[in-house]
Amino acid sequence: MELDLLPEDCIAHVLSCTSPQDACRAALTSPLIKDVANSDFIWDAFLPPDYQDIISRSTSPISFKSKKELFMKLTSPLLIDGGTKTMSLNKVTGKKCYMLCARELNITWSESSLYWSWKHLLHSRFAEIGELVMVCWLEISAIMNTRMLSQNTCYGAFLVVKFANRAFGLDHLPSEVLIEVGDSRYEGTICLCHSKSSDRIRERSDGWMEIEIGYFHTDDVEKQVKLSLKEVKGVHLKGGLIVEGIEISRSILMEGEMYEMKNTDGTKKSRIMNPGLPWSQWQLLDSILPTGGFAHSFGLEAAIQTRMVSQPEDLKVYVVHVLENTGSLLLPFVYCAFKSPNVQTWYKLDKILNATLTNEVGRKASIAQGSALMRTAASVFTEVPSLKAMRDASLGTGVVYFHHAPIFGMICGLLGFDSGTTQRAYMFVTLRDIISAATRLNVIGPLGAAVLQHQVAAVAEELSNKWMDRSLDEACQTSPLLDTVQGCHGYLFSRLFCS
Repeated sequence: MELDLLPEDCIAHVLSCTSPQDACRAALTSPLIKDVANSDFIWDAFLPPDYQDIISRSTSPISFKSKKELFMKLTSPLLIDGGTKTMSLNKVTGKKCYMLCARELNITWSESSLYWSWKHLLHSRFAEIGELVMVCWLEISAIMNTRMLSQNTCYGAFLVVKFANRAFGLDHLPSEVLIEVGDSRYEGTICLCHSKSSDRIRERSDGWMEIEIGYFHTDDVEKQVKLSLKEVKGVHLKGGLIVEGIEISRSILMEGEMYEMKNTDGTKKSRIMNPGLPWSQWQLLDSILPTGGFAHSFGLEAAIQTRMVSQPEDLKVYVVHVLENTGSLLLPFVYCAFKSPNVQTWYKLDKILNATLTNEVGRKASIAQGSALMRTAASVFTEVPSLKAMRDASLGTGVVYFHHAPIFGMICGLLGFDSGTTQRAYMFVTLRDIISAATRLNVIGPLGAAVLQHQVAAVAEELSNKWMDRSLDEACQTSPLLDTVQGCHGYLFSRLFCS
């Protein structure tokens, strides 16, 4: 090989800048490179800078003949700090991973035997695990410093648990998850469903289950990381959750699959990796999802027949006004449902929206699309069984109308979307459907429709930011003329759409 012609110190420098996996692969290419790749110089570069301190904190002595042997031993969890934590190195990258035992976590009422019991479990790496006896207030949190972890690395945080046979009440309401790193934070929800696995609750090779709390990124600045999972809004009892600890492990996700984390002042965002979630986002926004949007034109058909819209320039103005009205009137309902995705909030928002919509055509369109969305989501997103349970419990009761905006926000909240994505997604669905209707009404061609959608995207972003995170009290009608035009749809001589 040509690489063999290089000086050994040059080869060593090159390999030290790669990864443990690459060094092992390179060792297979020639005897010279094998000797260099197995040298202490190379593997010292792959060990964390504080590896000697980590070894000194081990509960049992570690013997090794080479730095490579030490690295390989550290790829298995090492019990440290009196048996309250484990530390391991990622085999591929050498990044540090930690697990905090249940005793290291802040668990509300954990010291009372009425609520939590502590015992040894044969297959646990720690001396004690905590089992939830029965409680209505479930709150588990942890605090750690990024100096424990590797710099410039994306990490995933997971609550490691088992569900006892007697487990009950854990999936009655979704649990809230939170990650704060410095002045950035991620908030989401997850359903603790123990009857079936989901993309956010997975079985591990060691027999435990891991509940995905979220993802965060470390840089070269020391920061505090706060992690929590809680369900404190319900008054129902829950029990049977067996907690081993919280694991912080390097995320090996593809770049671009990310959470949005907002600064506490709301001024800017950083992007944190997230697995699987974009697939749910894309499917929810896919026009092939049978939610009935293709049957409604948002009053465009009536606007065309009344000559309010007669050419592409008029269409662009009309689309912008529809987006403005959607943001001002419906985004508060989407946002409030997203924040509290439960039956009580849904029923309340649904009734208020039913009274708020001023014309029968728009009201029926909202109900038709909402009913279709709820039916579809309950069938598709089976990892959230509460969707089907809420739909089944509400059908035929007459207590809910199934309006679209609250249902959309509730579904996004249960699937773990963030607030900004949820509200932008609702604006996108509106933009997509009205431009699709314009195409079928021959106001614009398919290519022109694609160009128009791209042109309006910047305006849609401005309107989304303008009306984002508004309370229900701020919901208002900004374009009453659109409401009037849509109300005339039922009187049209010929109709292609339902609204």
